Amino acid sequence: MIQWLAISLMIFSAATAHSAPVKVRAFHGELQEGGHLVAAALGEEGAWLVESKERWNELLGQMNKLGVKIDDELGELDFAKENLACIFHYGDEGDQFSLKEVRGDEKSRQVDLAMSYIIYKGQRALRMGVWKVFAVPVGKAAETKVTLSTFHPLNGGPNPTIDKARLEWEWTFSQKTGEAVGGLTAAIQAQATTLKPGEDIQIKFTLSLADAQKEKNGRFANQRDSIHVWDGKYSSGYRNYGFIAQTPDGKRVELRPKRISDWDKNAPHPVEIKAGKPYLLPGWREGDGMKSLKALGLDTTVPGTYQITGIYQEQAQPIGNDNPAMWGGIVRTNTITIEVK
Repeated sequence: MIQWLAISLMIFSAATAHSAPVKVRAFHGELQEGGHLVAAALGEEGAWLVESKERWNELLGQMNKLGVKIDDELGELDFAKENLACIFHYGDEGDQFSLKEVRGDEKSRQVDLAMSYIIYKGQRALRMGVWKVFAVPVGKAAETKVTLSTFHPLNGGPNPTIDKARLEWEWTFSQKTGEAVGGLTAAIQAQATTLKPGEDIQIKFTLSLADAQKEKNGRFANQRDSIHVWDGKYSSGYRNYGFIAQTPDGKRVELRPKRISDWDKNAPHPVEIKAGKPYLLPGWREGDGMKSLKALGLDTTVPGTYQITGIYQEQAQPIGNDNPAMWGGIVRTNTITIEVK
């Protein structure tokens, strides 16, 4: 413990040597024993842009269930005016997140975050396999870019201070892009954005390799040329996808395929996703690439605006020496607007 406190103080001193420390509203969470379980369930690394109290409470519930130790200094959140920019990572106990800068306006904002790390010379002093999350408030905007730069205040090197940190990772959230988690991103597109009352909302759901990593040998994210996911065909994909719909009256409806408990005729298989090779989640029938929200239980007889967000979720796991490790985490898509009139 004494050694860890000494290293933490050295990192803090080096990181703030060129500027006075500024108190910011921030959220910290971490788990040492069992960090791999959080990484498998929520993702190894990535970013979330939390836009509602419901979403934040959901994430807090998931972290609490997994045993994440929380240090919340955010104060009262006003989601009518602000979002939460979150960054998370599965790595070394000595990795420490901090805020560099938030800038921009309601059209476009940028949140620059930093992560300090230790270059070990000799015996490792701290443990590996620690999952950490860091979040700061940011004003709402049409699009928000989150960047992560790294520096190492101990043992010298080319990036010793936060002002000389190396850009490693960046991602922009917008109406067309959702989250980037463990190298994976997801997007939805409606077959039609204007419907008559009672008509079905048909959606195309696509998984892609996220182009977020800016350094091949970075300290924040693992280098990935491809990702393996389970296919979404058998049992109608009940395991891994769903939607959240906000209806014209403001209610939040969760939509997910019903589990077919006695289905044992087929088994899912791994699908490889590469750059330029996205994966369209298939339907039950061969060649059907559309998801029917009516089939999942959504009633569109009431005229008005419907907002739809997709969710893809899996538990990471190895599936054998001759088979690839499977992606794990929770990734949300962009949000689309459907007008029923």
